[in-house]
Amino acid sequence: MTDLAENNSNSVSKKKTHSFATDGKLIVSIPEISTSQKHTVYYINVSYEQTAWTVFRRYSQFDELHGTIIKFDSSLNTICPLPTKTYLSPNPKGVSFLNRRREGLEKYLHTLIKIPNVLELDDLQSFLGINKNLNVARSSSNSM
Repeated sequence: MTDLAENNSNSVSKKKTHSFATDGKLIVSIPEISTSQKHTVYYINVSYEQTAWTVFRRYSQFDELHGTIIKFDSSLNTICPLPTKTYLSPNPKGVSFLNRRREGLEKYLHTLIKIPNVLELDDLQSFLGINKNLNVARSSSNSM
């Protein structure tokens, strides 16, 4: 995954072992978006215990992540559908459309992080900035 930008903040104790994939303490939210004429960027706040950070992602990056997750387990397309890309929206930059998409993407991430086997995948950890912010080493066995 390509990062648009990342903001590492509030780091506390990066050296301990994390069981973020199973302990239910990982929290994600998409509180805001930024829109230009060409694209929209979603601000994803991620936190685990005392550590919090923000990653910035475009819809195309969500779509790329979803494609790799579906390759891992095709049933996840039904369990955890990605909000569709809308080509026919009368106003794809409109506040109402973008708010519905933001809410849908947030729900998508909430569903993904509740699936332990998926949360252990390097691509999702990279997308959420987990491997950089929690000092989690990438493992070739968990790559898609």
